[in-house]
Amino acid sequence: MQAETFFGWSPDSVQDSPLGPSLGVTSSPRVGARKSFLVGSTGLRALERGHMEVRNIHECVLAVDAMRVGELIDALASSEDRLWPRRAWPRMRFDRPLGIGARGGHGPIKYFVEDYSPGNSIRFRFIGPKGFDGYHGYEVVADPERPLVLRHTLTMHTRGWAAVSWTLLYRPLHDALLEDSLASAQNALGLPARTRAWSLWVKILRWVGSGGKAPPQTRIFDARPTSPES
Repeated sequence: MQAETFFGWSPDSVQDSPLGPSLGVTSSPRVGARKSFLVGSTGLRALERGHMEVRNIHECVLAVDAMRVGELIDALASSEDRLWPRRAWPRMRFDRPLGIGARGGHGPIKYFVEDYSPGNSIRFRFIGPKGFDGYHGYEVVADPERPLVLRHTLTMHTRGWAAVSWTLLYRPLHDALLEDSLASAQNALGLPARTRAWSLWVKILRWVGSGGKAPPQTRIFDARPTSPES
């Protein structure tokens, strides 16, 4: 199932999480379903003001134990990383083992670990590019009355050129990368992986940025799936 994109939100649907308020689910989602949400100021009016409030959410319903999903978060940036689609995208790297204070990023995006709850959530605070004021991170959303969800949230305020570059350059690449990340999680957990084909614009951006050397989307899966018993 391809991700759906929603513009706008309702205060009645807000829930609390380690990564800030998030969009609530009003009905029981289907296992394996993926959704993406874009919340905040967009379009020419925001660009004219020179700043933009961004809230971008990608999530996936997983019919597995929360501990197994948490292990994917804990392995980020390691040799055992099966959550970040590192074979097709710039690798996530840090100057030390994953933990609060570790500094690094992926490609031109720089950040440090601001908060980390092993097996549950991690939040990265942006330090670059200039004008990106906010954070992004993964979390396991476990509710006894609903299927388990793996969610990635990006929340930031952009200023100046960053408002333009986010809209035209970074957001298309971010959305494609996160969809590949969720597909990688499904694959690593031994579940049917549902990839969402890159748009032509994403392919062009990747080709230009890599000098024509960017690997194809078929290489996103980094490791053999684990069995449900592992």
